[in-house]
Amino acid sequence: KVLEAAVPDEYKLDLHVNLISHGRFICRAPGNGGPKCSECFLKSLCAYGKTIKGKSTPSEPITRSDFFVTVE
Repeated sequence: KVLEAAVPDEYKLDLHVNLISHGRFICRAPGNGGPKCSECFLKSLCAYGKTIKGKSTPSEPITRSDFFVTVE
């Protein structure tokens, strides 16, 4: 509900697709290899990520051009 109100309509689809991508590549379920909190740039905003010891920023910048997408 918060995002629904905060995100302009023209960005909602892009946000939706990028959140799914984030879940598939970084914030993964335990059965899918587990989360990669040390690589997550949202770790400082995440209740779970804040409990994980280790680096709070990615060891390498995310360079995958297909990680974030813009839907046209």
